Amino acid sequence: MRILICDDDLSITQSLSQIIKTYFNKKKVNNLDIVTFNDGDSLLSDKSQKDIVFLDVEMLGISGIETARILRERDSRVILIFVSCHNQYCKEMIEVQPYAFIDKPVSEEKLEKILKRVFETHLNSDDSYCFSYNKRQYNIPLNQIRFFQSDKRIVQINAVQLDMPELEYLFYGK
Repeated sequence: MRILICDDDLSITQSLSQIIKTYFNKKKVNNLDIVTFNDGDSLLSDKSQKDIVFLDVEMLGISGIETARILRERDSRVILIFVSCHNQYCKEMIEVQPYAFIDKPVSEEKLEKILKRVFETHLNSDDSYCFSYNKRQYNIPLNQIRFFQSDKRIVQINAVQLDMPELEYLFYGK
């Protein structure tokens, strides 16, 4: 699972990272990748998979709302969560279909409630294929899978992601 945090305040990114790591450690999710950015431009230059994106609304350069708009155009499935003390942008936020809004300073209890809801409703949903290989859990959306190929006990998954070349996953199974 890949989680991106974009905020120009380093203390917020560190706080969010720590709460998220603690929560997913309790859930025994091992393949957690948390990446932090301090502006929308650097986040948008990241071409890798994005499962959950935490965005500040007001940042230097491109705003969090504009960043979210571009992300939503690229991937309609990404889970967007705004983290801000500015609630006057509600109308603009609604246009990009965010999953949630968290007030600053971030409450650990509120963030854990949101993560629990995301985990139960989206990340464990039936519209993705889950498997493990080398003690790592993979969760691939079905709409990205082109085909499965099996040779004896080795299964190959051929998948695509937006703006990325073909991806191949191999694991043992039937």
